[in-house]
Amino acid sequence: MFGEKFLKPFAKEPQPTEEELTIARKANEEADPTTYSPLPLTGSMERIADSDTLRYSPTYKQGTDEYVQLSSLREPVKQQIIARVLKGIIPVSDVVSLKESQEVLFSKKMPLEKIERENASSSDFLADTELMSLVFRDVDHALVPADQDGPEYLNNVTHADNRLAYFDFHTGRIGNDLLASGPVTSLMREHTFASVTLLLEKIQLLRARIEGKEGYVFLEAILRDAKYSSEIVSREAERLQTLLLERLENAESLARVMSQELSWYQGAFADE
Repeated sequence: MFGEKFLKPFAKEPQPTEEELTIARKANEEADPTTYSPLPLTGSMERIADSDTLRYSPTYKQGTDEYVQLSSLREPVKQQIIARVLKGIIPVSDVVSLKESQEVLFSKKMPLEKIERENASSSDFLADTELMSLVFRDVDHALVPADQDGPEYLNNVTHADNRLAYFDFHTGRIGNDLLASGPVTSLMREHTFASVTLLLEKIQLLRARIEGKEGYVFLEAILRDAKYSSEIVSREAERLQTLLLERLENAESLARVMSQELSWYQGAFADE
């Protein structure tokens, strides 16, 4: 499901003029990158680095922005879908295509200096990573403890000056495999009231985004932009919506249990 074999080009739709694209790109250059999804890439790109791993292909630069080409082994289309669903709820790195072709996808290195709000508190990080775990089964964004090989680090997270962005969503699950490994379970991190409150807020925001007719249209547009065939789009948008809403309902129930447990512990220790 959602495999590359389903990718088929759509009939050409009316395209914005070059003047309209220029205006949009100019506005985006100054905007907070967590608040909009970029247009497909056009024009030439400068290759600035090669890769020595199977995870990524070369890095390119266009203007002041850098893009890492995603290897087909990293399921780039799935990464694009997950990033689009989460965009604006948590700070994710965009997965963008070339205007001329959907076959090559790039992970944009987020310009952290343009993010207006500091978003790298422990509460933010706990809420964001828990949301990815509960909804998409993505547990690949985490604080890795120090060991004999080196100091602790944030895996698949770019960060600086109290700002961060998550990238690489290939371990996440969408569609039928979303339910493949049983019921929702928390990562059982060291949550606080602040992190659980943020988690509940993000769950509710995401649910409001994808429920109802507007939510269906939102998911349908994401799949259509990924160049799935019309038949796949109409069928899988509804299925994906149903599965995500089920997962969000379970996630909210679990988050409320976590909140109650934190309240109980706080009361228990306060009586000592």
